[in-house]
Amino acid sequence: MRQQATGNRQQATGNRQQATGNRQQATGNRQQATGYLVPLDALRGIAAFIVVFAHYLSSGQLRDGSLLDIVSGVANCSSALAVQLFFVISGFVFCKLYREKIGSGDMPFRQYALLRFSRLFPLYWLTFFIVVASMLIGGVAYVFTPRDLVLNFFMVNQWAAEFIFNAKAMFGVNLGVAPFEYIPPAWSVSNELIAYVVFFAAVYFSRGKSKVIFVLAAIFEVVAFAYLLAFYQNAGFFDFQAHGTTRCLAGFFCGAATYLLYTRAKVKGDKFIAKLKPICLVIIALSVVGFAYALFSTLPRTIEMWFRFYTALNFANATFCPALVVLSLELKPFSRVLSTKILRRIGELSYGIYLWGGVTLMFVFGADEPTRQNFALFHWFNGAKLLHFVVYAVFVLILAELSYRFLERPAQKFLRGRAKKSTTR
Repeated sequence: MRQQATGNRQQATGNRQQATGNRQQATGNRQQATGYLVPLDALRGIAAFIVVFAHYLSSGQLRDGSLLDIVSGVANCSSALAVQLFFVISGFVFCKLYREKIGSGDMPFRQYALLRFSRLFPLYWLTFFIVVASMLIGGVAYVFTPRDLVLNFFMVNQWAAEFIFNAKAMFGVNLGVAPFEYIPPAWSVSNELIAYVVFFAAVYFSRGKSKVIFVLAAIFEVVAFAYLLAFYQNAGFFDFQAHGTTRCLAGFFCGAATYLLYTRAKVKGDKFIAKLKPICLVIIALSVVGFAYALFSTLPRTIEMWFRFYTALNFANATFCPALVVLSLELKPFSRVLSTKILRRIGELSYGIYLWGGVTLMFVFGADEPTRQNFALFHWFNGAKLLHFVVYAVFVLILAELSYRFLERPAQKFLRGRAKKSTTR
């Protein structure tokens, strides 16, 4: 009887292990079929949290002395690098998922646009309407101009703001006041919309040729640096969003070029990849030194410091960010950490963390910015600053989890189902 009971337990254990293996195999098949890269998603989630923390620091909530001012400056620069990493990862993933399908004609623009719409707009519109409601409650209806409402609704306000700002800074042409930003973090997503269209057009008309990706990456890198230099010389001051489009296009296409180079390296085998990993580590180490020099050689923060930093950031498109992407996939200890359950989940929630971080800070907890502090519904834990941040971070995570479960996933499932049906008609 004992032997039979032991055998039954062993059989039950074997069944559980088999079920676990089946689930893991199914997950692996899903990842292989969809091109889902767990480490890159987790890396994007970590970058989103860096942006959230930097926004919190820059709001003034933790500025109690000179040391924290320096920490805030470093955090802001880390946030800029994190956003640049977003662009590079997006280009890498897009090249993996869409290049062959678009180049062969198997993915029409309608399907491509619907896929991107399903990912970005459902959550964006939810946060948009929450922000509008918050501003109404806060009694700041003066920002509700028809122009600003329409531009923010369609997430193109950054395009108009960039155009107006640069016309004045570079050419002395006054085109009026730039649109009000209802959701400040969305400026980078707005710029990515441009990159999506340029990517589709480049791949479609070239029939997916790799050379076009490399050429565009080189062109946009040169254009981004030339624009940065021209702005620095002509404007005499610096605004990080003034060159958002060139930053985005350079990062995005460098990411796409990274994917093409990475696949070629994989074809050469494990020995070649093994040689590539130490090179990537050296690139990251040198990049960190370069960023540190750009930041601290001209403190306090000046136009010279920002010019040096964003020049380094421009080079990061072809150095730091691609090296980090490759290591996240090939350096096993790093890849295993990024593939842990908690980081996988943070990666899935990255878009929600990014948007909710800005909305929560500006319109719930009350950032110390003159143009927005009256919009806040609450001013919690103003004395206990560290506790304030913990509550803020947890609140953002809860909102990101809820919106992912009950809005993002259902909306994507429905809209992507429509996209598949549209291709079969």
